[in-house]
Amino acid sequence: VLTPEELITAQKSVAFGCIKYADLSHNRMNDYIFSFDKMLDDRGNTAAYLLYAYTRIRSIARLANISEEALHKAAQETEVTLQHEKEWKLGKCILRFPEILQKILDDLLLHTLCDYLYELATTFTEFYDNCYCVEKDRQTG
Repeated sequence: VLTPEELITAQKSVAFGCIKYADLSHNRMNDYIFSFDKMLDDRGNTAAYLLYAYTRIRSIARLANISEEALHKAAQETEVTLQHEKEWKLGKCILRFPEILQKILDDLLLHTLCDYLYELATTFTEFYDNCYCVEKDRQTG
């Protein structure tokens, strides 16, 4: 639980992040209309949507009671078996990351990273909605 001061700090950080992301997510070669409503929307290619997806991802590890260190170790040592079509789609999206970085280095259009992160977040959401990850302990909540 956050203190009132921590809550205000967090709100400001999220708001500034949303504004910065909105600016970065547009092709620098095109004009756009500045809109706080669009920047702070939790739907679409916005920082708020990405933060929501990130929170879901972190909640899986928290609900599974897995430490960050154990997660890193498992990522290095565990063979991945993909069965569901949404698992495959997410895996393919993750594997495109180096290609996206190379494209950004080649054309210097940073909005490409935002487009990729949005695609990754929506692909993760599809995976989350269709595949079992972990569920809360019904007794402890």
